[in-house]
Amino acid sequence: MRFVKAQLFLIVCGLVVLLALASLYWPISTSRAALEDQMNSRLTFGRQAVELDAIPYQIPGSSDVNQKGPVTDKLISVKNLIINKVAQQAEEINQLVSRDNELHRVVNGVPLLGNVPQNNYLPKLARDSMDFKVEYGAIYKRWLGLLLKGAEDPGSNFNVYTEGAPPSMAEIDKLIKDEEAQKVAAAPRLSTGQVIQPVAAQMNAREKAMFIRSTVSDRAKRVAMYVTPDAFQIRPCASEDKAPDERQIFEALVDSWVQQDIVDAILSINKNSRSVENSAIKRLELIAIGADSAKAEPSGSVSSVGALPGTLANSGPWYVLQGATGAAPTGMAAAPGAGASGAQIDFSKSMTGRVSVARADGRYDVAHVKVILDLNPSSLNRFIAALYQQNNGYTVLSIPRVDAVDPFDAASKGYLYGQEPVVRVEMVVESLFFRRWTEPLMPDSIKNELGIPLAKPGGFGIAR
Repeated sequence: MRFVKAQLFLIVCGLVVLLALASLYWPISTSRAALEDQMNSRLTFGRQAVELDAIPYQIPGSSDVNQKGPVTDKLISVKNLIINKVAQQAEEINQLVSRDNELHRVVNGVPLLGNVPQNNYLPKLARDSMDFKVEYGAIYKRWLGLLLKGAEDPGSNFNVYTEGAPPSMAEIDKLIKDEEAQKVAAAPRLSTGQVIQPVAAQMNAREKAMFIRSTVSDRAKRVAMYVTPDAFQIRPCASEDKAPDERQIFEALVDSWVQQDIVDAILSINKNSRSVENSAIKRLELIAIGADSAKAEPSGSVSSVGALPGTLANSGPWYVLQGATGAAPTGMAAAPGAGASGAQIDFSKSMTGRVSVARADGRYDVAHVKVILDLNPSSLNRFIAALYQQNNGYTVLSIPRVDAVDPFDAASKGYLYGQEPVVRVEMVVESLFFRRWTEPLMPDSIKNELGIPLAKPGGFGIAR
């Protein structure tokens, strides 16, 4: 006990040393692991900083940026400058596309019907619209003349309204009666007028069959192709007694722009041909334009002599509106989010999804066009390429039917196509009309439907 008391100081110091040693070695594994994690994290960060410092920065379209290291204010400024430049170039491209979309449709803001400017009709009538009605009726006659004979005016002896189809039985019967009357009139007579030798006035069955065959064959040799009398789409205002209003004029012009391009495409394929047999495109059966055009079918009616060659082939508006009812190509379903604000896409309408939108920010309007042709199979792609060359707004959406034409069945109906194979093709085509140039021509009623703000009194509308 005395020893403990005498060595108390040393004992206390020893205990303190033991406790200190215990405090050092007891938590060392946990502290070491934490310390190692912290050091590794800092080491990784340091390596990343070194790697980033060595990466060169290059911005496409700029030669001013050639540096390494962290992003600087200069780099941000140059990047923003490039973004603005790209946006400017995109707008320039949009303007060029819109300008090309005007081809064959307007000149200096004045709409064309064929090649004839139609001044002071749109967007407000400033002249007698009966003048437009006359010009509108004449364009179809010119198209028929070009397709059938390669001339806008084939002459007074060529009726463009009847020559585009095989001769009907009523027409053949009249020709037979005329032929029989001429035979009787040509019989030799005495001075008294009495027939010297009676002639058989009426043709027998064999003679009639030969005459019919000759008449049908002559028709096929006389025209470059057949054009079904009601092949073209024509607005009802053409046959009404009253003058057309602004809306009817605008819709008629939309129809004419598309049909003019189709006529020009056909003429480029059938160039220099003067008979059906030598033409690649044998027959134009239908052109229908509008939201419901995919449903249109040829009526098969024959127009009377001098009548306009067609009717309105669809009952819907000329434009395909987003979310509205209308014919969609087979197999197309609505895409998720179709009709969302800011989008001009609705895949329930077509494979491209492009539609008109009832909003002021719409860039274009969309019309669907159905075309039915009888042609040589090898000329199908040539026709599509020729149509694309007419205007940049065309896209073939679908070709729902390609049927081989039975030559015997066609011949029984008076259509003589020659020796080469022929197919009947139905296609649906998309046509774009950019609002940059159509909006100044649109009547107020159409602008309201498309959500386009009307021009304020004394103003000039919205620049696009």
